[in-house]
Amino acid sequence: MYCPTLYLVYPSGQAREERIEAGLSLLGEASLVHLRPSPGSHHPYLAGTDAARTETILAALTAADSRLIMAVRGGYGAVRLDLDAISDALGKTPKSLMGFSDVTFLLYRWHAAGGYAIHGPVLTQLPELVDEDLAAVLELLHEGRWCLDAPLTALVEARTCWGPLFGANLSVLETMIGYSWFPDLTGAILILEDVNEPPYKLDRMLTHLLETTSLRDVQAIVLGDFAGCGPWTDVFQEVLGRYSGISLFSGVPVGHARRNRPFALGAQGNIVMTTTGWGLEARGALP
Repeated sequence: MYCPTLYLVYPSGQAREERIEAGLSLLGEASLVHLRPSPGSHHPYLAGTDAARTETILAALTAADSRLIMAVRGGYGAVRLDLDAISDALGKTPKSLMGFSDVTFLLYRWHAAGGYAIHGPVLTQLPELVDEDLAAVLELLHEGRWCLDAPLTALVEARTCWGPLFGANLSVLETMIGYSWFPDLTGAILILEDVNEPPYKLDRMLTHLLETTSLRDVQAIVLGDFAGCGPWTDVFQEVLGRYSGISLFSGVPVGHARRNRPFALGAQGNIVMTTTGWGLEARGALP
């Protein structure tokens, strides 16, 4: 059995104690170390000061028994971490980090620095997941493996394709424009998700990314969940219909609600046509 020590860290916002306890109760026999920011590092809306939150991540990175690090919560705040210090530590001891939402920001810096970045649930989302996705998270924690095989619905210019798999919260991905480590998405399969954004904002963010980054050079965009976003599939179909060469699919189990299957940034992904319809195939293992 794989069973690495799981380190829990706070890159972003505060988490309510009852949600932390509910998440911890689902981890089973996992060996874990819970690194809370020091009590004297109070902040009105973050889990602690920038230095204290950075300190929890550096402690996890430098621990001899750590291989997998999991964010307790997203929210806001990852952009304020000491990312240079984290990148320097990663260069010495490359390890794995899992999270999503605001943690997307840290995942891409992590990936650029040579770490293994897993787009997947934070601790406080675990109680909300369907049984199948919770089982996938526990398999990652206990066996070191992940699998993202899912049926898809074709929306625009459907075609088979393969390439590096990336995933992001759309809102956070837009805030990353201009950073030197914004991912090169050329030839990629990009999974997007978001929550509580009105259609016009989805349009604005998507158009901004298409006009200023390598997003227009992806092979395909695959939509996860956009809970509370209104008629969001209409927005993506209309906007991407103006750009040739980008296939659009929906249905991947990724997002803020009850579906959020883990997968690694940069892993090989394949979109194929099977006897039952379109599907995404991707799998991998922790280093």
